[in-house]
Amino acid sequence: NLLSNAKKALDYKLQNSVIEFSLLEAQNNFLLFSIRDNGRGIPAQIKSRLFEENLSSPDCRGVGIGLASCRTFARAAGGDIWLHFTKTINSNITSDFNLVSGTEFRFRLPGQIIVAANQPNCIRASLSATHLNTLLTATPNHEASQGRHIPKTATIYIVEDSALIRKSVRAKFTAVAKKSRSSFDFIDHETVESIFPSIHFIANDPCAIITVDDNLSSCGGILCGTDLIRALVQVNFQGIIISASGCNEIANQHLKLGAHLKFGKPIFSTNKIIEALDQTFRGRRRATRTSFPWDDSSDSTANDKVIE
Repeated sequence: NLLSNAKKALDYKLQNSVIEFSLLEAQNNFLLFSIRDNGRGIPAQIKSRLFEENLSSPDCRGVGIGLASCRTFARAAGGDIWLHFTKTINSNITSDFNLVSGTEFRFRLPGQIIVAANQPNCIRASLSATHLNTLLTATPNHEASQGRHIPKTATIYIVEDSALIRKSVRAKFTAVAKKSRSSFDFIDHETVESIFPSIHFIANDPCAIITVDDNLSSCGGILCGTDLIRALVQVNFQGIIISASGCNEIANQHLKLGAHLKFGKPIFSTNKIIEALDQTFRGRRRATRTSFPWDDSSDSTANDKVIE
C-alpha cells in the first residue's frame, strides 16, 4: 500500500523521480522501515487525518481504507506506522533527495534479522518510477484460475468485530466476484452469538462462505471463532469456512477443527483468494486439501490450504 501510494504521488513531469525503501534499524526485537519518495508532498491541511477511513487527498494518499488498514494491522502486530516527514514542492524546483521535499512514512514491526549479510546498517533499495510501475503491475507467478469452480452466486458471512476489517474483507471479495464473474451477497456479524441462530438454516447451503475471526469481545461477544467452527462442523455445514484470525497459532487450530482455509492479515491478494476458493470448491470439503505453492507453514498437522 505504501509503495503504491508513493508511486501515485510522484510527479512524472520531473526527472529523477525515486522511491526509496529502507531498513533503518534492527534492535530490541523490532525492525524499523522507511518508505520515502521525492514526489509532490502531502498538503498540511490533511496531514493529521491521513489514517482516517475514506480520506481523499490531492496526491492520492489516504484514498479508501489503505492507510487506515495499515495502521490497524501494524498495531495489531505490536508495531505502528506514522508519517515521518512531508513537504510540498512547487513546479519551479527540481525534485531531488538533496532538497528537503517529498514524503517519508516509517513503520516499526516486531522481528529480527536471522541471517544478515555483511552490509551497512541501512539496507537501501532505490527504484525508478518506470521500474516500480513494472513491479507493481507485473503478473504474479501464481496465476489465478479465474474461479471456474467458484459459484456464480454466493453469500459471504463476515464474522468480525472490527468495522474496518469487515469493510476490507467486503472490498476484497467484491473484487474477487468481479474477476471471477460471480455475484456475492454480504451479511455482517459482529459476534458469534449473532450468527448462531442462523447456522441451521445456512448449514445446507454449499455456496455459503463464512470468514471468522477468533476474538470478538470488543462488541460484547462471549463466544469465539473456535466455538463457531465447532458448531458448523457439528451441523455438517456444506459451505466453506475461512479462518480470518491474525494469529497463526489460532488459525492453525481453526484448520484442525474444520476450517478449510486460513487468510492472514493484512488482506491478501485477489488472485490468491480466487485460487484458494477455486481449489476448495473443486475439492469440496476435505477431499483434496493440499498446500499451495506459497504456503510456508511448518505445521505438518494442518493439511488445509493456507494463505499467509
